[in-house]
Amino acid sequence: MLSIDDRLLLFWSNPTKEIPIRPHRPDRYPREDARHWHDKEYAGWGAEKLPMPESPGDGPRGKRIAFLQPGTHPYHVAFAEGLTRVAERAGVVLRTYTASMTEESQDREVRRAMEDRPDLVILVPISSEACTPWVREMHSRGIPVIVSNYIPKEEAYRYILAWCGPDDWGQFRMLARTFADLVGHRGGYAIIRHIPGSSCHDARTWSVVTELAATSPDMTCLAMGEACRDGVFDPQEGRRLVEGWINRYGRDLKGIVGPDDDIIVDGINEAVRAAGRHDIIRVGAGSTHKGMQLVKEGGLHAITFQSAHADGALAMKIAADWLGGLDIPPIVYLPKHVITRANVEEFLSKKPEFSSVSLEALARAVRDASEEQVDRFFEDAYQSLLDSELMTPEFFRGFCIEVLSTLIHILKTAEVDERAIFDDYESLYRNLFNQKTPRNAMEWMKRLAKDVIRVLSMQRPAESLVDRAVRYVNRNYTEPLSLKVLSVAFGVSAPYLGRLFHRAVGKSFATYLNELRLRKADDLLRYSSLKASEVAARIGYSNVNYFYTLFKKYRGRYPSEAADGAGTGPRKRSRVHSLERK
Repeated sequence: MLSIDDRLLLFWSNPTKEIPIRPHRPDRYPREDARHWHDKEYAGWGAEKLPMPESPGDGPRGKRIAFLQPGTHPYHVAFAEGLTRVAERAGVVLRTYTASMTEESQDREVRRAMEDRPDLVILVPISSEACTPWVREMHSRGIPVIVSNYIPKEEAYRYILAWCGPDDWGQFRMLARTFADLVGHRGGYAIIRHIPGSSCHDARTWSVVTELAATSPDMTCLAMGEACRDGVFDPQEGRRLVEGWINRYGRDLKGIVGPDDDIIVDGINEAVRAAGRHDIIRVGAGSTHKGMQLVKEGGLHAITFQSAHADGALAMKIAADWLGGLDIPPIVYLPKHVITRANVEEFLSKKPEFSSVSLEALARAVRDASEEQVDRFFEDAYQSLLDSELMTPEFFRGFCIEVLSTLIHILKTAEVDERAIFDDYESLYRNLFNQKTPRNAMEWMKRLAKDVIRVLSMQRPAESLVDRAVRYVNRNYTEPLSLKVLSVAFGVSAPYLGRLFHRAVGKSFATYLNELRLRKADDLLRYSSLKASEVAARIGYSNVNYFYTLFKKYRGRYPSEAADGAGTGPRKRSRVHSLERK
């Protein structure tokens, strides 16, 4: 996490987790001792994986990914939204299999997904126990799997590409320390546990108990219980639990730790209001908008930073990286943070992800030599960065590389030697990655963009836009070209460029491009051994029949006649040259 201009900028990161030496017999320690839970808290670290399916290495576009969702709990719905957004940007064909928050229903969905033979599976398992046979069978069928959110049993890690999600044990230890501060490090507390069978059931209970036993020994866990029915949270069960605790423990009950910041919190707060016990400190998990509003208004006193949107986005990002042939870490955590009334406004103002910033706007500003527009582009980009809920270092680095690529493309299009601004590409990117903060990187790129404006202003001041476009077409006629492609390259609209082109050249862009290509084709057919289909591909036509039609229209004969060296060749060739000179 970085603090920039007194604003929070959170980065996904994957620091090496400090793993203590495993006790010889963890089960011999009491449950109030963190060593008892070693195998659950550090599950997956150091697991020996079986040989994994090989990545196709050609990227996520068009790949079929199955998302196995445990149910329609609000967190899982938001998780799916974050995952879907990344899938859409990556061009993934996503199919979601939604269970009904029971092991039996998810088992049916797992079977359906395996029969569909997807290219990759993202699994959020409802049960840590059931996860292992599911991923074992997928692995045996050669289906790559990424497990997310709930922590599986240790053995499951042998069969999966990676696990990603919140560090439940770590972040609840942070929450426990904040909770202790809020209650003054003394007194009794109670815990409403997560759904049985999920990894959160133990993580969000025993991380708190063991952390407080070690750091705040004057605090006592008075009670713990579950507030769920048929595998889902039930706020009325939560209210019943809390009412019983208040009646039983009275003023000895100083605080309550909840399993979420949404559904169960409603039941907790109803019981607190009914008893007039607003002094009870309440903390929970998650950072939904509702939860953050409760923190702001005093209905909750602290929650963990756990964005469901970011959780889902992270899983799909890792999937896309693997499909692209990148190495992926075996375990990737969301960032850990605790939200309190002191900082909740920062988080409320954030958006789930970095808003897209148009690089075309930057290209247009540079070509128009508008330093004011360049300033505005980088200020808008930086503000979007600050407002984003999460930003991966890789994503920010990729954005910077796209900016540099845009500036380099402008220089190349204008046939300007890049060395007028920088020595070589290596030094350019080294300067970028040497920037200490995102703010510094933005300022450095802004100065570079203004340097490009300065150099362009000294190059061919009288050359028109159409002159540059014609020169670009003459050099790149073998590539897929269109007015739209040129309009993006030169930062103007396609209709505007088309009108300018016709007015200056005396013919439409399409006519000019076809005449240029077909004149080149005529030369290749007459003076090389290439077949007509090979010539078509060489000059930029993927459809051979279309090439034949155009050749007949513009050259007055078929390609086979040109290859035979028909006597009309020189006359026809002269006509095309005369057209180009107009």
